[in-house]
Amino acid sequence: MPRTVARTAPNVTLPPEQVFEALCRIERVFRLNPHWTIRNWSASPSDRLAQGSVVAVDIEDYATSENLSIRATCRICEPPSRLELAYEGSRKLSTVFLVSEVHGGSRLTVEETYSDEEDPANFTWHKDQLEFWVRSLSAYLRLLGTRGWKAWLYQRFMDRFWIPASPSGRRISIVVFKISIVELVLILAIIVMWALFFQR
Repeated sequence: MPRTVARTAPNVTLPPEQVFEALCRIERVFRLNPHWTIRNWSASPSDRLAQGSVVAVDIEDYATSENLSIRATCRICEPPSRLELAYEGSRKLSTVFLVSEVHGGSRLTVEETYSDEEDPANFTWHKDQLEFWVRSLSAYLRLLGTRGWKAWLYQRFMDRFWIPASPSGRRISIVVFKISIVELVLILAIIVMWALFFQR
């Protein structure tokens, strides 16, 4: 019989309505999976998910090096608590996003259901991969709930540069950033040494 894996994100300060609205931007939700590179994307009738919406996407999974073609239909859309995608021709049958109200904000739970054809040995892997996705979603939702100009700038950076980038591109960016920091520290050290020893 079908088997479900689930992960619950830490609570966020956003109300359920705002969390649900963020989840309806389903392309961004898919791109927030840290192991997926979106090669092709289409959604009808619009990019905002609604009852009956159809999503077709080609994905390269960085963790497995697999190329996946996914076609999903929004089977249930019940604002602000439940959003369900049903997959066609896949051992993954559905992904369900559940939003519940808690004191001071919301709690997000993501459930994935697989057919009985899926190898039981793979479920630990599926749980781990879902954990990474839920962590990423939670971090972005916390960012949406943060006020101030720094949060605003960081959100724009995420939306325009970080989220559209591939997992390998993100890793390269981190390496380049770390190298730049080291270079900056070395330059500052040289300037300080020059000022201390050669300006006497």
